Amino acid sequence: ARVLNERGWQMKAWTTKKGKTIGGGEFNKNKVTAILTNATYIGMIEYEGQLLPGLQEAIIGRDVFDQVQEI
Repeated sequence: ARVLNERGWQMKAWTTKKGKTIGGGEFNKNKVTAILTNATYIGMIEYEGQLLPGLQEAIIGRDVFDQVQEI
């Protein structure tokens, strides 16, 4: 989280239909953990406890994902 914030990266931000801006904050430990444990980021989907190939491309390497799961 520290490295991401030092690089100036922020979480996704969007505007609601009513014009309210949501998100866009800095990364923290919980947000990084949520990303690194989500199978979507390795190009997979989780369905009924199984990891299945998804249609999206991976943006996190499978080796990193597996290391996080072990931790």
